[in-house]
Amino acid sequence: MYCCYLVLWSVIVTSDKRPDKCLLQYDSGVCEASKPLTVWFYSTTYGACMPFTYNGCNRNENRFSSCEECRNKCKSDVCTEKHHRKGWHN
Repeated sequence: MYCCYLVLWSVIVTSDKRPDKCLLQYDSGVCEASKPLTVWFYSTTYGACMPFTYNGCNRNENRFSSCEECRNKCKSDVCTEKHHRKGWHN
């Protein structure tokens, strides 16, 4: 019986794990775009999807075009309109 609980627990824990890309720091890019974009990233600090300004060039995978996409990919229940600023922690 203990074995069954152990297997069930490992399935639950594994299925709740966020993809590695959601654990990356956000990357605002190194270019100075003429029209910066507001995009979304998953913040491990706040446990929520947050918007930030993307300036173009050199991005990582923790960047999504909408809050909904971020929530779906990173298994988050929360989106915040609080804009992420440079100097904040992820």
